[in-house]
Amino acid sequence: RVGPWSLLRPIGRGGMGEVWLAERADGSYRKQVAIKVFRTDRAGTARRLEQERQVLARLVHPAIARLLDAGDDPALGPFLVTEWIDGQPLD
Repeated sequence: RVGPWSLLRPIGRGGMGEVWLAERADGSYRKQVAIKVFRTDRAGTARRLEQERQVLARLVHPAIARLLDAGDDPALGPFLVTEWIDGQPLD
């Protein structure tokens, strides 16, 4: 669990971390999201996370997943919560 979100399954992995499919777990509403969990063992992660969070917070476009939440989990580390868009990978 990450805050009010329950991790369901990994959906991607890269140099900066992992992306998980998650759903709201506190019962306040039903929603699936993508949660990007950042690796903390690399230099500059905190700076890159802050940059990505600031950029995503300002972007509003139908082709870009919106930033919904962000934080720092004591067990998993820093994370971003974005819209989950079910479809084909861009690559």
